[in-house]
Amino acid sequence: MLPNLLESIGELNPQLMRELKGRLKLRNVLIVVVVSIAVQFWRFESIYRRLSFNMCRADGSRYRADQCFGEWLFDDLLAISILILLVGGTFLLIRDLCQEERRGTLNFIRLSPHSEKSIILGKMLGVPVLLYLLVIVAVPLHLWAGIAAAIPLGKILLVYTIIIASCILFYSAALLCSLIVCRRSRLMSWLGWLMPWLGSGAVLALSFVVLYPPWEFIDYPLAWLTLFHPFDPIFYLLQYNGHEYYFPNSFQGPFWSPELGWNWYYLPVGASGLTFTGFVLLNYGLWSYWIGQGIKRCFRNSKATILSKRQSYLLMVCLELLILGLFVREEQRYNPHFYSEPDLFKHVYSASEQLFFASNWASEQLFYLAFLNAVLVFGLIAILSPSRQVLQDWGRYRREKFSDFRDFSKNTLVQDLIWGDKSPAVVAIAINIAIATIPLVIWSLFGPFNNQQKTQAFVNIALFFSLMMIYGTIAQLMLMMKTKKRVLLAIGTVVAAVFSTHVMLAMLGLKSDNHYILGLFGLFSTFPWANIENAAMKTLFLAFLGLWTFLALLNLQLIRQLRHVGESTSKCSQ
Repeated sequence: MLPNLLESIGELNPQLMRELKGRLKLRNVLIVVVVSIAVQFWRFESIYRRLSFNMCRADGSRYRADQCFGEWLFDDLLAISILILLVGGTFLLIRDLCQEERRGTLNFIRLSPHSEKSIILGKMLGVPVLLYLLVIVAVPLHLWAGIAAAIPLGKILLVYTIIIASCILFYSAALLCSLIVCRRSRLMSWLGWLMPWLGSGAVLALSFVVLYPPWEFIDYPLAWLTLFHPFDPIFYLLQYNGHEYYFPNSFQGPFWSPELGWNWYYLPVGASGLTFTGFVLLNYGLWSYWIGQGIKRCFRNSKATILSKRQSYLLMVCLELLILGLFVREEQRYNPHFYSEPDLFKHVYSASEQLFFASNWASEQLFYLAFLNAVLVFGLIAILSPSRQVLQDWGRYRREKFSDFRDFSKNTLVQDLIWGDKSPAVVAIAINIAIATIPLVIWSLFGPFNNQQKTQAFVNIALFFSLMMIYGTIAQLMLMMKTKKRVLLAIGTVVAAVFSTHVMLAMLGLKSDNHYILGLFGLFSTFPWANIENAAMKTLFLAFLGLWTFLALLNLQLIRQLRHVGESTSKCSQ
């Protein structure tokens, strides 16, 4: 029966059949089934012995013994299954792809006539197949525990859906990181054996951070970051329906309470389990789609950037629409005492005090929004910047085809810089930064700010744009160097530039002492709100003049290097 099933699978997806035939050996299957049953029996007996029913209380009433036992067992098996799938699956996928590269079979797979989607799907379904079997064997006991804990079957199915979606996201990210490392032979030679451990270790660390968060003051919009791991949305999904957890976590805080729930553009997406699951799947699906686009580009062409410039613009628009919706909240939440005394804000504080709370709250949200946008822009700088060889080919192509600059109608330089994947990424980075500043501008215009605060906000946005452009140009310049370690040099130079911004701003008289921004966002120094508050107009003018002059000099140097590369490659070809 099994050979017939594999043949049927092979007709649909040959890569999946190849993976299954190498792993679904009778010996391996029996070992996995025995291990799964042994772990279930161990957890069942351990929880049964250790559980003190006197502690099973909710709202002063005693739980039924089977319900309390079911909750413990359900939670325990759920956490173990998620860790096995995410940590173990990430390890196996990265190790498999690195082994394929070392053996030389990855290039053979690339030459396959089958689509990238079919090959990657075969990897994702086939490589961790024994882990899938390990978890599937435990599903009956887990379902029994959930039903015993009075959790609706539909809710349990939503939990399983979130787990599947998270696996798709994590596995896609693991494959993309592996492909990026595999196409750099030097990096692969000394990092290949370590990659599986690094990848799975990062997932495990993220899991512990979610279970034992180091922060308890995380603001609501930043709580969106916790949705990337399935622990948080699953706990929220089940807590909303009165399910009490015994894991040490921070999900008892105000941002996870049913009273507030999750809102997105004022839509109560957290009001029901179905809508909240839909929002989580939207988040997973968006990221999985774009990671999949990167895999598709990198799989066949080792020199291609992870995303095209056209894709980067659409990606930034999608992310800005998603993130901005999380910052749009009810006016009540301006009040820091809202969660303990809901009516205090409206009935005790005066109008001026309410405005003070509102402006402080809006300033913090503007800061968080800028922080997330800075992270996105740094990621796009790494994604869009082409390699030295690609820029050499582009420079020679531009020189040979458009040597006559008198006919401007035939010169497509601007279009090439905006849409061309082989051209320098500076213009594309500028467009993406402009897209990232749109929510900042909207927030500054319509937030509860006075005219002076709005002016300060716009000055900060201009600083944000200028500094991010400088970082992007520096990265492209470093990638144009002849040294073999230009990628590491580009990363180190940009990091040094980020930290040196504090020194530059201090020299211009812009200090950010004793302000919360310096503690968190000072690493980027691209939104120094406190720096602007007490700065004179002359100082601000000199600051912008210095930044834009430096940016112009960097771009002039980039143009010289591109011309030099184009000339040298043209002479060599002649």
